Amino acid sequence: MITIKSSRSFTSSTSSTSSTLPNSSLRMGVTLVILGLLLVLLQHDDVVLVSSFTIVSKQVRNRLFTTFHNQSSENNNNNNMNNINSLSSLYSSINSNDNDNDNTKNTSTSTSTLQTKISNLKKILEREYTTFFNPMYKEYYNNNVIFIDPMTTLTNIQSYQNNVDMLSSRTLLGKVLFQDASITLHSITGGEIIVNNDDDSDVTVDGDNSVSINDIQTRWTLRLTMSILPWKPTARFTGISIYKVVEEKGKGKNGGVVIMKQIDYWDSVNIKPNSNGEYQIVEKGIAIQDFLNQLKPNGFQAQSAAPELPYQLLRRGDGYEGKIRVVVIKI
Repeated sequence: MITIKSSRSFTSSTSSTSSTLPNSSLRMGVTLVILGLLLVLLQHDDVVLVSSFTIVSKQVRNRLFTTFHNQSSENNNNNNMNNINSLSSLYSSINSNDNDNDNTKNTSTSTSTLQTKISNLKKILEREYTTFFNPMYKEYYNNNVIFIDPMTTLTNIQSYQNNVDMLSSRTLLGKVLFQDASITLHSITGGEIIVNNDDDSDVTVDGDNSVSINDIQTRWTLRLTMSILPWKPTARFTGISIYKVVEEKGKGKNGGVVIMKQIDYWDSVNIKPNSNGEYQIVEKGIAIQDFLNQLKPNGFQAQSAAPELPYQLLRRGDGYEGKIRVVVIKI
């Protein structure tokens, strides 16, 4: 019993193993065939393999590739445009900063040059006062310069010079009328450069509304003697001159800064009453009367502060005199 059972068991086990071998070989063969087909498909031009063994045609593959390529190109173009815009903005910013720096530098240089020209003009005015406008530096005056004082209004540079030459006795008529004319300069101020924030400014420098020149002001004492009168009276005037100055290019030696207008004010007639020294224009008759009063035999005579101390008249106003003593020490 035991032997028979053992023999059957062995036989049954052997049969099971033998029946299993053909199935395994079949599976292996099928697997190899499938792999071979896949390899053939992968190498074929008309189809491609995608995930989960899904096979699509080359046309679909190309369509997918084209779509992907277009999206990538569009993204790249957008990125490129963004990069270009960023670079353009950066360049514009740098260029703008450079232009601002250049403009600031140019403005600074231009302002410095203009201030030098104005300083030179003020030195010329000092020289003209010292020599009583002999010579007169015409290149520093506009050809149509306007001169206004309480008694006279003149237009153009030649009329201006003729008047000065007459007062200083450098003309025939001047030699008959006057003698010992002189003018003393006490101060010269102004001429600062003003940067205007208002584009509507009507005072310009070389056509630029952003920059203008402050008026130059001189304070002086003028004296002249009427030699035609037997008692030879001396008239004295104290006052200020206001010079309207602009820059004109191509004006020659002066560097382009010229006087467009000069307005003289006398302390004796032009100061407003109770105005703390503010000047006003008055009728010419008032100024002429003031001049004639000084020419009378008993007219205005400047009195010495002391017999041994002469003085220089600084201001002769309506009813007062401002004087400075001049001490001369002999060694």
